[in-house]
Amino acid sequence: MNQHPSKRSSARRAAAFGVLLSGCSVGLPEFPDRADASPSPDAGVVSDGATPLTCAPGSLSGFVPPANWKEPNPLHRNMCTDAQAVAVAECLSAFDLNPTACSTVSASAPTCYGCAVTSSLAPTLGAFIDDGSFIDANVPGCVAALANDVGPAGCGARLRANQACAGFACQACDGAGFGPCSEAASAGPCVQYDISCAKPLLAQCGTTEPSYKEFVLKLVRLFCVP
Repeated sequence: MNQHPSKRSSARRAAAFGVLLSGCSVGLPEFPDRADASPSPDAGVVSDGATPLTCAPGSLSGFVPPANWKEPNPLHRNMCTDAQAVAVAECLSAFDLNPTACSTVSASAPTCYGCAVTSSLAPTLGAFIDDGSFIDANVPGCVAALANDVGPAGCGARLRANQACAGFACQACDGAGFGPCSEAASAGPCVQYDISCAKPLLAQCGTTEPSYKEFVLKLVRLFCVP
């Protein structure tokens, strides 16, 4: 599936599920430069991590863990120069505001862009996953590759299951309420999908970077730069 970047939705999945900076959850950090970032809530139910909630996790009735785990591509594939990686990171971090931002990069550096952004139909996955409508960060794949534990019962697969569980529990939450809800769900009803193995590796996947662009760049460099 090689869709042109301009044909994809301009809205990045609101629950792209990386890891909150608190280290307790599996929601993307609320990077201030994300176009879809929302102000933090200042009241509501409080989770175990003392993060205020405006929307609490719902029932897991009907939740089925994702079964189609795909292994990550090898890291440091030498398919991007650093300058190309920076260009890819710039276009992906601007994608919400400018859906055509990656058109030039994908045309001028197709090998690099193809390493960084893989189709969800590909047999193995890169730093970002394109399902034709959204582009999501492959933090579980990053964790799996770093842990050298890439199988369907491995560390990355468990992180993905925890993410999916938290997303299901918080599907009724929007905007600022989603991140704190997913944090509470990850450490609460979704704790059966143990992600303790992932926590030491998350910073290497960029989740503690100070901006969304730097998070994207770290993932692209890890997967695609020598």
